[in-house]
Amino acid sequence: MVDLISAQTRSKTEILGIGIDNVDREQAANILMGYIKAGRASEARIILTPNPEMIMLARGDSEYRRIMSAAALNIPDGVGIVLASKIINGEIKENVPGVDLLYNMMSDMAATGHGIYLLGAAPGIAEQAGQNLRRRIPGLNIVGTHDGYFDEEEDKLICEELIRLKPDLALIGISMGKAERWAYSHRHLPVNMIACCGGSLDVWAGRVKRAPLGFRKLGLEWLYRLLSQPKRILRMAVLPKFVLLALLSGRGK
Repeated sequence: MVDLISAQTRSKTEILGIGIDNVDREQAANILMGYIKAGRASEARIILTPNPEMIMLARGDSEYRRIMSAAALNIPDGVGIVLASKIINGEIKENVPGVDLLYNMMSDMAATGHGIYLLGAAPGIAEQAGQNLRRRIPGLNIVGTHDGYFDEEEDKLICEELIRLKPDLALIGISMGKAERWAYSHRHLPVNMIACCGGSLDVWAGRVKRAPLGFRKLGLEWLYRLLSQPKRILRMAVLPKFVLLALLSGRGK
């Protein structure tokens, strides 16, 4: 119960209208495992990893903003979020990469036998990610996988499978915006947590490499990704505007 109490009373930093939980890696991990130990609630708990792009999208999309505000945990994933917090109030102390947090969580879940479902990425990626994760984490209980390229009819089949399997954790690795909307519209499914994990499935499948440790320690993983995937420049074009708005927001406090 300690983990659930901390989840209920933890503070948040509001960044351009979105509340980001002021948690470090250990606190975030304790909260997530607290949810697992508590069992299923009336609705699936939605776990998000907000970054500047998501917050900028929420500014112009009221439905998306409502979805982000309804999350059980908004993890400060990205140096941009930490920087914005320092500008506003400094309460977010560190970047909590979702890919690491969720991997460590799966390691903890392996000891308890709780079920995990992987949904997303290109055909074959979720399946490969599941195979790799089982090999790296002995005892990991991955109950099912499905790629992220599905139509309305396949979505019904996925829902039927989730109802049958009742996983404790569903990891959703589809595109930003679509993943969060899917999680929110499917929160009625008998799943303890639905966590949007971005490109983590590609990483776990071995199709995308993480930045070298030096880049990560310096908070420059975004730069490594940009250098290795130049097409991301269009997505990152929102960052200067995000920083400017954060500065204006900090001055207004």
